[in-house]
Amino acid sequence: MLEYQTSKVKDDFPVSDCNFPEGSWIFSHCNILFVLVLAIVYYTIGKKRQWVVLLAASLLYYYVLSRGGIIYLLVNTVSTYLGARILDSLEASFAAKKKGPSLDRAARKALKTSVQKKKRVILIAVLLFNLLILGRLKYWNEIFPSAKTLLLPLGISFYTFMSISYLVDVCNGK
Repeated sequence: MLEYQTSKVKDDFPVSDCNFPEGSWIFSHCNILFVLVLAIVYYTIGKKRQWVVLLAASLLYYYVLSRGGIIYLLVNTVSTYLGARILDSLEASFAAKKKGPSLDRAARKALKTSVQKKKRVILIAVLLFNLLILGRLKYWNEIFPSAKTLLLPLGISFYTFMSISYLVDVCNGK
């Protein structure tokens, strides 16, 4: 017979209603209830706001699973967003300057080269930052075995690599 574990989240916040057998967390009644409520809210709200419901539900889910892990997820999200905004603004300023009346071909080429270098620096900086976060999460306990154990957020590698893909697409103008 499977034994039930008693679990506590940080700060002694008991989750006794959501105890489940080890290895079958996906079938717990709390997860099923969460998905049902999410589906109802998702399909009753307008299509333009459905992404907000999914974002909020994802953040809530990560928060419940790993209060410390959500910080890394939020930092990754904010750094990716800000990096994409900077890359987009560099491209927009280049397009505006390119249409200027006093630029000859050589000046446009120099401007494009300058903007490409700036975009590359921003891209590399954000990618390194996000990869350092991922490295911290995945390899910290192996490098420093006596350090405090950190629960790895589910799918953080997938999320990090998707954010990298998004940044590369923004940098390439897609």
